[in-house]
Amino acid sequence: MLSQNTIDTGKERDSAAHEVGLVGRYELVQKESLCIDSSYQRPQDLRRARKMAKNFYWPYFGAIIASRHDDGACFVIDGGTRSLAVQLRDDIAEVPAIVYENLSVKEEAEMFGKMNTARKRLSSLQCFAAEIVAEDPDSLGIQEVLDEFDLIAGKRFRPVVAAKTVGAGGFRRVLQFVTAAWPQFPIDQPGRFRGVMLRGINRFDRTVKEQLGLDITDKRVFGRFRDVSPEDLARHAASIKEVHRRSITESYCEAMAGWYNRRLAPVRRVDPRKSPGGNGRKE
Repeated sequence: MLSQNTIDTGKERDSAAHEVGLVGRYELVQKESLCIDSSYQRPQDLRRARKMAKNFYWPYFGAIIASRHDDGACFVIDGGTRSLAVQLRDDIAEVPAIVYENLSVKEEAEMFGKMNTARKRLSSLQCFAAEIVAEDPDSLGIQEVLDEFDLIAGKRFRPVVAAKTVGAGGFRRVLQFVTAAWPQFPIDQPGRFRGVMLRGINRFDRTVKEQLGLDITDKRVFGRFRDVSPEDLARHAASIKEVHRRSITESYCEAMAGWYNRRLAPVRRVDPRKSPGGNGRKE
């Protein structure tokens, strides 16, 4: 076993301690004592820290990992953005931390590197599953649409992140459009219905609605796409992106607009250059 002294202070470092890593001590530390060593830490993300400070949530904050030096300064090893976020709040004086005593800069950097190399982020599908259990309203709305179309997130449908960006209402209309315009298109076949396609169709939907007062579930809209395949639109979108250096979502919308406008009088055409920006309001 490791000695208590090794566990609590980190000063005795025998071979066994280095094999499994040292155990720090949990405590509350004053936020004024927190420091960042820029020689090994990533650059501070002020924008993300401001967002975190604005939507502060203790369970999300967790505990930072820090190394206390002889002068009392606690150099943050893990939790730099979180530490910056608390500096932006006047109602927080101290934060929970796992503290190691008197690590060298080399040891701090080694711990920082190992933690960030070993850490594995949750996949979008794992996050979605957790949000369903937590009864997140947006995710429950997406799940309701998946159920309507007999789709299973992760097995027969993967672009759940794209679905969340457009909201349940937009997601539903996109699936209604796809099944009406291309009845044989296998939306439940992995890899065929992608997030790029979902976002591009949603952008076209918002463009048509804003400019013509229609939406893509109207037969006057989806009926015009029965003579073109999703693959052809995707190839055209890729060409537009390459030539005009636009985002793939903008390019997909423009490809759809180009097909929709064929043989239409100018007054009935859609101008993709005036399409709404972003992903639109979630519905």
